[in-house]
Amino acid sequence: NDNSPLFQHLRYLSSVGEETGVGSVVTQVTATDDDIGFAGDVRYSLEGSDVFGVESETGEVLLVSPLDYETTQEYILTLTATDRAVPPLTTSVILNITVTDYNDNSPVFVDATLMASVREDTET
Repeated sequence: NDNSPLFQHLRYLSSVGEETGVGSVVTQVTATDDDIGFAGDVRYSLEGSDVFGVESETGEVLLVSPLDYETTQEYILTLTATDRAVPPLTTSVILNITVTDYNDNSPVFVDATLMASVREDTET
């Protein structure tokens, strides 16, 4: 086991709409390992959020909890690829996920009562 897993990119960027349903795939990452057998078999893990998860064998990043743009607009997560050798070798990269807003909030008047004055001789 002389090769660490290598991700295709040094950093991953993704965006997801806040209306996206739980269980949806947000993005997929890939890492390869040039070793043979278990030493070349890669598994994925994710740290930094309980809103997203990663499928350990495929690298699919999934939404596991509802999003709210008004609460959090960006997540910065750490993705780790680990080979199955003993001892294992690992590589980590950053995944930035930006949440895009969905028009889910109605307009609200700050004052319950609004007053205006109009002159009697104003033309319409």
